[in-house]
Amino acid sequence: MRNLIADVIVLTVSTFSAVSAVSIFFIALAFYFSYDTFPF
Repeated sequence: MRNLIADVIVLTVSTFSAVSAVSIFFIALAFYFSYDTFPF
């Protein structure tokens, strides 16, 4: 049971970090394209 809980925690953390990395990447990409389109 303890191993199952540890696996669930690891899976949740890795999934969350992957989602965070993807969202940060898309936000950076959006900023880059908006800056490229509208250079102030």
